[in-house]
Amino acid sequence: MGLGSSQSPDRWPISQSGRLHRACGDPCRYDRLLHTETLTDDWIAMVTDFGLPRVALPRLNEAVSGRTVTPPNMTLTDEIVAIINRVDAPMFSEFGYQKR
Repeated sequence: MGLGSSQSPDRWPISQSGRLHRACGDPCRYDRLLHTETLTDDWIAMVTDFGLPRVALPRLNEAVSGRTVTPPNMTLTDEIVAIINRVDAPMFSEFGYQKR
């Protein structure tokens, strides 16, 4: 099923929203939400709330792994941003991310 499908954008298998809804339902039901941007703080708050030991998350930084391949151009044009906003609209509305 491609992007030209008449199916709702949040159901497209390529979208993050579609993948999340398959994993946690629609609307997404979860016990705790951890955002990538604040993952360390969210993790500490979660383990503290559950009375678990404060074990640090491992840190993996592929940028220092010795790769010599030049990364591709990741410029987000207005057209690409509009597609992301349409296809992954639930990511913004359900998880509190702001659209560009």
